[in-house]
Amino acid sequence: TSLANINIYEGLTYIGTSAFSGCSSLKSIDIPESVTSIGDLAFNGCSGLVSIVIPKRVTYIGDSTFKGCSSLVSIDISKWVTYIGSYAFSGCSSLESVVIPEGVIYIGRYAFEDNTNLTKVILPESAILLMGDVFTYNSDTILYCVKGSYAEKYATIKGFNVEYIETGDINYDLIIDIKDIIRLKKLTADGTEKFSAADLVQDGEIDSLDLAALRQKLISG
Repeated sequence: TSLANINIYEGLTYIGTSAFSGCSSLKSIDIPESVTSIGDLAFNGCSGLVSIVIPKRVTYIGDSTFKGCSSLVSIDISKWVTYIGSYAFSGCSSLESVVIPEGVIYIGRYAFEDNTNLTKVILPESAILLMGDVFTYNSDTILYCVKGSYAEKYATIKGFNVEYIETGDINYDLIIDIKDIIRLKKLTADGTEKFSAADLVQDGEIDSLDLAALRQKLISG
């Protein structure tokens, strides 16, 4: 279709099945913060879509939601997402890297299939349900994982190159900087999230001791 831009009204909570499927001229979409779930095939075949930001309240990305979005070069997945469906980002052939945030538990079969230019994937410690061939094998692809995590075991079994996410890299961006300090402050304040990259003193808790250790790590370089 000729639809190029979409602004969805604030208050919508669910983008339904095949809502914008086949809108090949669509280049941008503003998904409001009220959305909590994106249904199967919602943006399937939107081959002109260049970037997408998944709002912070979204917890569920359905099957084939962004399948065939061949121009997509940037995906910002909310840390509240727990479920990424089968074929969700399959055929996103322009995508070179993806950060799957801590909190994602389930990634469906072929979720990133046929992403021929995908060379950098950050897999969180929380991802414990990786269903079959999530990624198409590419000898140039590196999967960044927390050492000892299920994601590391998965990547090794599937034959991918593996590199480790450093303790203190709380944002999983492969850089330890002030943004990690800010994130760790939030974690110590609410106490709801616990994962290895944030547990710098390795005592099983995320608290002020970890914050002090991260500050020292940042100072010492």
